[in-house]
Amino acid sequence: NAQVDASATITENIENLPQLSTAATLIKAAGIDTTLMGNGPFTVFVPTNAAFNKLAPGTVDGLQQKDQKAQLVRTLTFHAVPGKY
Repeated sequence: NAQVDASATITENIENLPQLSTAATLIKAAGIDTTLMGNGPFTVFVPTNAAFNKLAPGTVDGLQQKDQKAQLVRTLTFHAVPGKY
């Protein structure tokens, strides 16, 4: 079991947790990985791979298409809030 590293950024922690690999991929595709490394604090509610697997087939792949980037960014930012919770 991987643990959260308090000295790492949010993005680094997401990337280091195998159960969050789909979220890590989508965060990079959206280009918000650098935002999450910025000045915070931020709290991010990250869906696990199991949660993404419950979406309709093709949803995750569809969100990674260039023409869906705005939708992807909107969707992911619904999962982030300023502050530490």
